[in-house]
Amino acid sequence: MKKLLLTFIILCVAVLHAADKGIRAKVELVSGAVQYAQFLGMQQDTVSLGGNIQGQFTVVKITRDRFKSIVDEHGNDLLNPATPPAVDSAKIAVQDSSQADPSADSAVAATQEVSMPTFLDSVEGKHIFVSLERRTIDSVLEAQITPLLARLLQESGTPVTIAPRTNFGYCRESSCTRDSLAKYGAASVFQGSISASASQDSLILQMTHTELVCDTTNPEEPKNVSDKIVSARISLSVFNSFSDALAENKLSNLAKQLQGDSIQPPTAPPKADLIKDGPSYVKMETDPDGATITLPGKDDICKTPCTFAIDDTSKVDVYAYWNVGSQLWGVKKTFKPIPHDTTKISARLKKVKPEFRIFTIPEGAYIYAGSAPLSPSTEPIGKSPSKYDIYEPGTSFIQIRKEGFRDTLVSFYASPTEVTDVSVTLHPITNPAELVQQDEWVKARKKDFIGKVLMGSSIAPIIAGAIVTFLATRDYDDAKTIKDQLEKPAASGGAHYQAKVQENHDLVEKGDRKMIVGGSLLGAGALMLGVGFLLTF
Repeated sequence: MKKLLLTFIILCVAVLHAADKGIRAKVELVSGAVQYAQFLGMQQDTVSLGGNIQGQFTVVKITRDRFKSIVDEHGNDLLNPATPPAVDSAKIAVQDSSQADPSADSAVAATQEVSMPTFLDSVEGKHIFVSLERRTIDSVLEAQITPLLARLLQESGTPVTIAPRTNFGYCRESSCTRDSLAKYGAASVFQGSISASASQDSLILQMTHTELVCDTTNPEEPKNVSDKIVSARISLSVFNSFSDALAENKLSNLAKQLQGDSIQPPTAPPKADLIKDGPSYVKMETDPDGATITLPGKDDICKTPCTFAIDDTSKVDVYAYWNVGSQLWGVKKTFKPIPHDTTKISARLKKVKPEFRIFTIPEGAYIYAGSAPLSPSTEPIGKSPSKYDIYEPGTSFIQIRKEGFRDTLVSFYASPTEVTDVSVTLHPITNPAELVQQDEWVKARKKDFIGKVLMGSSIAPIIAGAIVTFLATRDYDDAKTIKDQLEKPAASGGAHYQAKVQENHDLVEKGDRKMIVGGSLLGAGALMLGVGFLLTF
């Protein structure tokens, strides 16, 4: 079976240039393979097909049960004819490669008359849309775009008729198709292809619209002589080709460019006046993978490897960063997008230490992180001018406050690889109501500050008081121990006894003094804590 199929394929390739030695027919095998060939006749259960192989006309004989159908250009069934086809078996014998005779071949060719496909008999005065050339992997996209583009042309005033490419199986070039349609009086032809662009992530849809005028000075080789050709093209993303074709009227614009008041060769407009018919694309890869991609002034886009759209056609800065704990890895790439195509960028991350610097006029303003409303208890991150390390690149917000000046909210892009400088000029408050409101806020903040200072300061006396009180209890414990010794009968009287009595009195007095100091400290600390709590809350 494989050997038979291979023989058939060789024949199919050869017959594209075969001389007219038999009846031109459309042959379909039971395997589904379809091609045009020269039908030379059928004897019993054997079908003879002819064609040129390596420059020599050759006859291939295949059993009848291998064919699904054999139909000539008028739709006649040659495999099951009602009457025997007009092919002489003697001619078959003469045409066999084993008995090839040039003079006999010429005689057979002269006796045969092959008609053009029936489809061409009905194209006079029509606008023909030939289905798009495409790669096998783009067959679904072609099946979607061909009818849609034809419908857009019809709605724009050109009543096109779709013609499958199989109607022109004898043509290997678009010029052959145009000449055939011109010979049979077609008004114009739309032809095109879907092919891969320079980037593997993009496709090119290329179309031409040709007005057909047939040159009949040479009856044997009539051809189209019109120079009225309009060309147009668009770029599509491989990942979402059909939706990209519909985006921003790209397909509709293509249809409009292919037709107009007059069909003339397109003139290239100045570069600055080029019409954008869709976004460009950027494919970003990093080493290592998983880096966050961001553009200045925009949120994070994706993580590598990834592809994203971009509308800008001028030079663009793109950043990739990777945050590992407290260490930031990043890289910056500057490139110019390819209009309506995909730009591929590869980058290796390296250790970076970006910084953010804030300057205000006048200086000494408080800097607050974030954009949330501020309260008197909100703590600033510093005063201007200040410098901070960046650990989270991207869009950030800070608020700036200074007594006597309007509050300022600042949005800025923190670069993952560079020093980001932000300078802000503060504007004085001229509205008395705003001054009063700010003064109340400043007083509340000072009150909060004092309360926090008191609560923080209360810790020291409380701790000190607790320590002194503990020491006082130690003195009391030592005094009690001596007292217990003096109460024993054997210990009464003598100098040693009197010394112990004095030591007992001294320990009690020390304990009393320490207890007074410790209690005072504890009281003061508790008072400070209470006042601070009231002032703060």
